[in-house]
Amino acid sequence: MIRADIAARYTAYVQAVTNGLLNPNEVRALENRPPYLGGEGFRVTMNTETPGTGDTCPVSP
Repeated sequence: MIRADIAARYTAYVQAVTNGLLNPNEVRALENRPPYLGGEGFRVTMNTETPGTGDTCPVSP
């Protein structure tokens, strides 16, 4: 199996985690690294969430 250089792999991992394709622990497994607590969660970009479903921050009047 051919592996890209480290910079190319890490760029691809950032894109995959940012877009919710992989979670951080899946990336760590691909790099033969141990998982970390909380690394199973998927990231969701703020502009892809349905309005009214996320946490809200109260705005001061």
